[in-house]
Amino acid sequence: MPKTLVVVEDSQFARAILSKELKKHGFNIVFAEDAESGHIQILQMETKPDLIILDLNLPALEGEDLGIMLSGMDETESIPIVIFSAKPEEEIKRAAELSGARDYVRKDQDMKSCIAQLVKKIKVILEE
Repeated sequence: MPKTLVVVEDSQFARAILSKELKKHGFNIVFAEDAESGHIQILQMETKPDLIILDLNLPALEGEDLGIMLSGMDETESIPIVIFSAKPEEEIKRAAELSGARDYVRKDQDMKSCIAQLVKKIKVILEE
């Protein structure tokens, strides 16, 4: 059965590339454009996602805050989070620690390479 990933990402460009690449690897994808709608979608899902991919630079509520909320709730604390952000690496590491994220990938100009790295990390986490 395919694994379901929730991707909280405000960039339409990043969502399009993530959709294409993640679907190639057999994942079901649910997208949210901001932290608030991502939070609502995750809580309303009948079957919780297998993993959450979380951007940090989001409008209104930051991705880090969403990660902290999700890791602190009984119904979502066991869902692994992977941060996928263009912020400086030190900020991403700090956000990962605060939110309980399992791993992170820093976005850069070579999105295909970043997404390949992201897919590898997702597969490792889902096999644990």
